[in-house]
Amino acid sequence: MKTGKRNWFSAAVLISIVAFTFDCGFAQDDKVMPEKHLAGAHVIRIQSDRGIIPPTLTVKPGATVIWVNESKSLIEILFPHKKITVSCQNPVNFMVDVDGSFVSNKIGLGAVASICFIEKGAFDFTVKRLSPGKSSPEAEFNGKIIVEQ
Repeated sequence: MKTGKRNWFSAAVLISIVAFTFDCGFAQDDKVMPEKHLAGAHVIRIQSDRGIIPPTLTVKPGATVIWVNESKSLIEILFPHKKITVSCQNPVNFMVDVDGSFVSNKIGLGAVASICFIEKGAFDFTVKRLSPGKSSPEAEFNGKIIVEQ
């Protein structure tokens, strides 16, 4: 009887190990990398030397745009002309200002901000690189998101 219990126990341990190994292999493939295209999402990278990559992005309504801060300082993202007042999902690192439009929080190195675009149109945006202790931005980069059908 002990041999039967031991065989069942060994089989259960072996199945658990195989399942864990199988699950871990898929988990590694699901990591989000800025260079990868995510279903329904588009990545914009902010770099100190090259600015906004890509500077212009065309998306469909319902697409999420993710900004990745690869610069060496804090950044802020602003929409100076056409404002974003509606988003289809919970924005990350964006808040609604007193005018009722979305503006970003300060985004640290390696951090992200994202927002889902619903409204069609051209949205010019400015990324301000901020220096600690200074009132004016260190640099500004301009980009555009075009939302079309």
